[in-house]
Amino acid sequence: MPRDLIKVEGLKEIEATLKALPARVAKREAGRALAPAARYLRNAVKRNAPVGAEHSVNGSKQYGSLRRNIKSGSVKQKSRRFFASYRVHTGDAFWGLFIEYGTERGIKPNPFFARAFYSSQREMLRIMTAQLKKRLPEAVKAVRKGGK
Repeated sequence: MPRDLIKVEGLKEIEATLKALPARVAKREAGRALAPAARYLRNAVKRNAPVGAEHSVNGSKQYGSLRRNIKSGSVKQKSRRFFASYRVHTGDAFWGLFIEYGTERGIKPNPFFARAFYSSQREMLRIMTAQLKKRLPEAVKAVRKGGK
């Protein structure tokens, strides 16, 4: 699964506003903007996930289907490098990696996750930008009033 980061450039006003806010407020607002984009990617990966006997393993009865295991969620920050971080992953469906990258024993690569990621980037950026443009003015007003 791709471990690429989406770098948002050209949105100087949004970036400046986030940097001007208190760190806890900026992190909260960035997370609230990122969550719907992560859900969009999760849904795109689910749509792209292969279905059928050739894409399952013996453990799928125990662990569930690949599509059911695709999840998204926030990631606790160990460093302050990013405001917020979310990940989309295959959960207990470890065989998703075998399908994505292939194996030496005959499973051909089917990069369903990467295809979903790369085809969703523009929409995820649009979602995050729209959320930030909508939420940041409210956050700035609340901070100016002394709120959280």
